[in-house]
Amino acid sequence: MENEKVLADEERKKTELEAQKIKEENKKALAEVQRMENEKVLADEQRKETELEAQKIKEENKKALAEFQKNKEEKEKALAEVQRMKNEKVLADEERKKTELEAQKIKEENKKALAEVQRIKNEKVLADEERKKTELEAQKIKEEKSSQKLNELDNFKNLVIKVDSVKNIMFLKGENSDGKIIDIKTYKVSTAKTSIKKPLGIGSITSISLNPQWNPTTKTLKAFREKGINLPSVVPFGNKLNYMGAAKINLTHKVNGQQVYRIHGTLSENTIGTNESAGCIRMKNKEVVELATLLEKFSKIKSFNNISVILE
Repeated sequence: MENEKVLADEERKKTELEAQKIKEENKKALAEVQRMENEKVLADEQRKETELEAQKIKEENKKALAEFQKNKEEKEKALAEVQRMKNEKVLADEERKKTELEAQKIKEENKKALAEVQRIKNEKVLADEERKKTELEAQKIKEEKSSQKLNELDNFKNLVIKVDSVKNIMFLKGENSDGKIIDIKTYKVSTAKTSIKKPLGIGSITSISLNPQWNPTTKTLKAFREKGINLPSVVPFGNKLNYMGAAKINLTHKVNGQQVYRIHGTLSENTIGTNESAGCIRMKNKEVVELATLLEKFSKIKSFNNISVILE
């Protein structure tokens, strides 16, 4: 029995040792499990951290890709804009060259046109000079013929003085022995203002005066007084207010019963050719002296009855 007890103790000790060993192994196994769980936790945390990092990298890559895409698009836009600007520059250069060529063409055409204008001007100058020369020659011939006719007034039966108050022209005509009317000379004159009643019709000459005095009418004296000018009743020849000029030819024409109208000279020859007078016919002083002298000479050969004055 002691042997069995000894065996039993040994077996128990063995079992206890075995159990202790198992306990220690279990403890180790638990420690290993704990370590593995800790490592798993760490691995999970590491994985999560890695996943988060990967997600962050993925998002950053996505952003980077988007930024790259944006930069790429902007670059493409910039390149397109550069190309557009290049194309526009090419077109602008072509347009500029075209404009320059057109401007050059216009310049050349203008030059040609100016040359043509100058040629025309030169031709016009030559034509004007030729015309003036022709007119002077014609005028000379006309004056010679007129002078010849004037010198031969005694060959005419009658003389006619005709005044056109619309055109302000006076015609001196002569009637020859055959009854034919011949133009002798034409004068530019000044006639009555359009606002007044003027003498018209056929009349004759009553007298002729060279270096005449002027006897203003009462109406004329009053009109001058209203202008602040006191005219004498007789204005001598040479006086600055003697409107008769170098000669006067008294006419029979009447307006409202007044016979106060004349062909006479003027103080202002620049008014000749206008409707400026108070009813008389004004002439340049040199021409009125010529006319008065001729008429007076003719009246001595014939008479004033052979001179008609027609006012139209």
